[in-house]
Amino acid sequence: MARSFDNTNDDIAITLKANQASLNTITIACWFYADNTTEYKRLWQLGPAYPNNQLNMEWNNYAAPPNNVRLNARWNNDAGGGTWYWPLPSTGAWHHSCLTYNWGATTNDPIWYLDGSVQSITELGAPTGSATYNSTAFYIGSDSSAGSYFGGDIAEFAIWNRILTAEEVAILGKGYSSLFIPNGLLS
Repeated sequence: MARSFDNTNDDIAITLKANQASLNTITIACWFYADNTTEYKRLWQLGPAYPNNQLNMEWNNYAAPPNNVRLNARWNNDAGGGTWYWPLPSTGAWHHSCLTYNWGATTNDPIWYLDGSVQSITELGAPTGSATYNSTAFYIGSDSSAGSYFGGDIAEFAIWNRILTAEEVAILGKGYSSLFIPNGLLS
């Protein structure tokens, strides 16, 4: 079942358990239907408000290069944040998004799958310093209820404390429920 987000002031806040707060490997997946990509909107965010959020995925139409999906990973509370981007998916259609990321080293890049297929990503800024993956706050559809609200529908949102394999992501991209892959499923 999908949840509609109004693009104005609607989001879902999740509190992870304390033992789930130190996720140095993570997979985040969901189905989404974007009403538009005309503004900077946040699909999800791990961590509190900027500049202390740890990881977020947003539509980016405000900064160079524009018209992309951007992943921001905060290292050293933003001073050494990593940023990657890839082309915007189409609006008016359902898509499956799956991000895997290992924060174990600054040289690690995230992997993003759209509809079960790996997407080419471009690194805009490499992370430096130490990763800050220690938050229990998680927001779906905004940046910590402070704005950047997503407009559209999100369904089957799931978080794992491990990197899913390409085969597992392909299964999710074919429409299987996240419950079909219980190993490491947190939420």
